[in-house]
Amino acid sequence: MNFRESYFHNEFGLSCVEDYIIYILCKDTINWARIFFKSYVDIEEIINYLFLEGQEYSSIKFIERIQNTLIQNGMLNLVPLELKNVENIEKKLVFLMELKDDATRGLLNINTWRNDHFIMVYKDVDDKYSYVNDRPYLTGNLEYKDLLKYAGKEYVLDIRLINNDISAVVNEESLFQLEQKLNSQSILAHNIWFECEKIRDCIGIYRVVVKRLQAFFGSYGISEFMRDEIEMIEHIYLRLEYMNLRRNYDIEKINTLIDEIICIQKKIKRKALERMEIIYEQCRREGY
Repeated sequence: MNFRESYFHNEFGLSCVEDYIIYILCKDTINWARIFFKSYVDIEEIINYLFLEGQEYSSIKFIERIQNTLIQNGMLNLVPLELKNVENIEKKLVFLMELKDDATRGLLNINTWRNDHFIMVYKDVDDKYSYVNDRPYLTGNLEYKDLLKYAGKEYVLDIRLINNDISAVVNEESLFQLEQKLNSQSILAHNIWFECEKIRDCIGIYRVVVKRLQAFFGSYGISEFMRDEIEMIEHIYLRLEYMNLRRNYDIEKINTLIDEIICIQKKIKRKALERMEIIYEQCRREGY
């Protein structure tokens, strides 16, 4: 199998597994960006979760994983398959394999930001295995003995796409839930001592969910009406990253940037709400 970098849209992924699932959706489904209908979260919620509940960018639990949304809606299965049985699976099947810690350096020559890093693997017709890594984009070939050498678990996850029309997961009820989310106002908890690195992570997560929201509307033919706001979010993220790299923390500046992102959020939500009726109407026409 020849993996194609163009199928990756890592700007929408919050983990390597999500990156691979989005790759599969982009390659094999229609209207794949509609899976983002449950992804939106306010910046205040993100800050509260990371600072008050101790969650980390690498392991957030308050945004439902794309693969879980697909599984719950009967669109996808991730089937555990014992590594010792991989030799017997059908050719052309695709699976996810978690790597040992030292394999990310030994095989990929990279340091990962999560302990549980996966690669996506394809069984070729010649009983060899092609693999791809999401970030950075790397491809290569393995033999079965290499799988045994680099695997971090005794099983892999066989990816089985059940339905290739992602539109089927979106209906008027789910659109109403999104509309309620956009209409709601989250409250930032008091007495949070803002750490620059964590605030940068919060903005990084918010940047992803806003890009997902834009892509969701785009899947209904609505133009990129959040482009300016996304650029502003990118700029704020880079300013925080610069502070973090320089270890030059200015709490007053951080508070100002948080105020700025909240103002940007208000514009995003207002613009999105103004366009919700277009989504409802198209959903009705499509019969969902």
